[in-house]
Amino acid sequence: MVRRSHIPAWVVSIVGWRLHRQSVVFALLVGVIASVRCATTDELAPPAGAVLSGLLRSGALPTMSDPERATIELGRFLYVTDCADCHAPEPVLAHTLSAWQEILPRMAHESKMNSDEVAAVRAYVSALHRLASTTAR
Repeated sequence: MVRRSHIPAWVVSIVGWRLHRQSVVFALLVGVIASVRCATTDELAPPAGAVLSGLLRSGALPTMSDPERATIELGRFLYVTDCADCHAPEPVLAHTLSAWQEILPRMAHESKMNSDEVAAVRAYVSALHRLASTTAR
């Protein structure tokens, strides 16, 4: 057993600094991890009901038929579920509508969506973009 009195002071100093540095790095990592939170599904793809209510309230959409509502609700459901099969869903508004025109056919092919399902996702994405543009004014 080595007694501390036989360890040079400079060694104790270096070891102490390394332990201190590791503690500081660990504390910083814990702080960063604690402050980062994942976005919820509702933040990435707001519920269809909220999107439709916002459009109706803003006057951007004077009326909505039940089939249109059902299509948009299906589009949101497919966006959240089918997209998540392969990757984490991205915020819908992270892409422009023109970008979605290129993204949807490619992703639909990969996920084997039929044309009605693609139309539903397109309707949801369009409705959300429409709401965003009315609230941005």
